[in-house]
Amino acid sequence: MIAPFWDDLHPTVTGVAIQTLTGGVAPNRYVVLEWPESAYYGSSTRYPAIQAILYESGRIVFQYRHASSAARDRGSARIGIKQSGTVAGLPYSFNTAE
Repeated sequence: MIAPFWDDLHPTVTGVAIQTLTGGVAPNRYVVLEWPESAYYGSSTRYPAIQAILYESGRIVFQYRHASSAARDRGSARIGIKQSGTVAGLPYSFNTAE
């Protein structure tokens, strides 16, 4: 599981759920997954676009546009990765406003 911003978001507030882009040449290919501006379920608080860039080498990069203070202060998102079928993962942030 790849979780660039795991929270209760409604990603289709802009009419687009996810956008993708591929690039590079083997062995340096990559795919960009972008979630456009989202809103929290049951709230008007919005979070700007989130990107996960997956490189053929196994490198993973998460990118975020600057969040509003209301979104940062919410402090409920989980960020990290986890292998399927396991309990352990590699958390980066858990329920913090960082």
